[in-house]
Amino acid sequence: MKSLKRLLARELNHYSALCQIFDLEDKFVKEEHIQISPVQRSIDENISAFGRTAVFPYNTVVKSGYIIKNTAENEEYFISSWRAVSLCSSPAAFSAFLLQINATGDIYRNEELDFNPDTGEVKTGYVKKISGLKLYVQKKDWTMEMMTAYGREQKGYETIMCQERDIRQGDRIQCPDKKYIVQDINRIIRDNMLSLQVGVNIKHIEE
Repeated sequence: MKSLKRLLARELNHYSALCQIFDLEDKFVKEEHIQISPVQRSIDENISAFGRTAVFPYNTVVKSGYIIKNTAENEEYFISSWRAVSLCSSPAAFSAFLLQINATGDIYRNEELDFNPDTGEVKTGYVKKISGLKLYVQKKDWTMEMMTAYGREQKGYETIMCQERDIRQGDRIQCPDKKYIVQDINRIIRDNMLSLQVGVNIKHIEE
């Protein structure tokens, strides 16, 4: 059995790429040979563009929620699903479905900034809580568009996946190209990961 596992590991090393592994705090753990392949067919444009399949050695250090970086392509991935591939009733390798990290964002929270004891006035504002959080932004959720007196206005929602962090409903996520409002948080859909439903409210002023 051990010889079969070693043979499988050698084959995996031969036909795979050297990848870097980062833990739940985005700290480097080690390098491993991981076979990463594109998804062969999918009617979902998100899966076609950002989905990958992967095979890991049986003694991998990877855990759910870790980040995989393909050093050859300089791309990073979250583990979306994970299962053992058994040989003689013992795990001989692991297969996974990966989602490519396609954005980074800063997290802001509305907090009390100042209190005037004489007037009872409370001044609040958005304070940055997390910088440069790695994200997978799913692009397929609906967006409603309507014309207003001020131009074209878009409202809708998207979904975002990230490693588990202190994120709350009402927080803002500032990405390079969009701003989001966190509407709902699913903390149990994946281990050590968050699935966020975020609102989009972007106004475009027509020239």
